[in-house]
Amino acid sequence: MTYSITYTREALSDLNAISTYLRERNLAAAKAVIQDIKTAISHLPDFPQLGAVSRKLTGVRRLVSSRYHYVIAYKVDTDRREVVIIAVFHPRQQKTV
Repeated sequence: MTYSITYTREALSDLNAISTYLRERNLAAAKAVIQDIKTAISHLPDFPQLGAVSRKLTGVRRLVSSRYHYVIAYKVDTDRREVVIIAVFHPRQQKTV
């Protein structure tokens, strides 16, 4: 049985900020990066344990998008069969996840 995907407000804000920042500079790049992130997330309903366990935060996993290396931080709720995306960022950003 597959898991559902939900996003925290912070994660949605992260995605919006990434898209806005890149769109102002290069529309094609913005579309490619967002698609890369979406593709990575699309594997999580079937493989919720795919990402590496965070060394810094208990219960958090980190999945890296394949082409542009954005980090998708998420938690897995096995009782609800839900993957909760909690943050999306580039490794050059200073985030503790």
